[in-house]
Amino acid sequence: MKYEYYNPVDEKGSCVQRSLSKILNKDYEETKQELIELSKSLGYEDFREIEVFETYMKKYNIIELNQEFNCTIEDLSIEPGNYIIFGNKEEWYHMVCLIDNTIYDKNENYKEINIIKIYKQM
Repeated sequence: MKYEYYNPVDEKGSCVQRSLSKILNKDYEETKQELIELSKSLGYEDFREIEVFETYMKKYNIIELNQEFNCTIEDLSIEPGNYIIFGNKEEWYHMVCLIDNTIYDKNENYKEINIIKIYKQM
């Protein structure tokens, strides 16, 4: 798996909108605004809630894979495609975009993240 730097806006807590803007090839601020509006319509204060970003992804045909992944991102072996990976390392939760076996993120801290869910763009 390769790594490529991707950080359109230097903003703390930006992994959800950063990952989704990359996989959808959309403007970062537009993606963030759409997530904020969706969170309000769903009754959430924070657009980084799982229910909010999963609803957003479904709208764009990014579907959760129905299988368990008992590994870290670094150890993941998956067929080429466009994916969103959601995971954690202790109490830190993170989301990255994986396109054709290249991770797009602002740093390489993703390697030891334990995978919770993987979503595939259909």
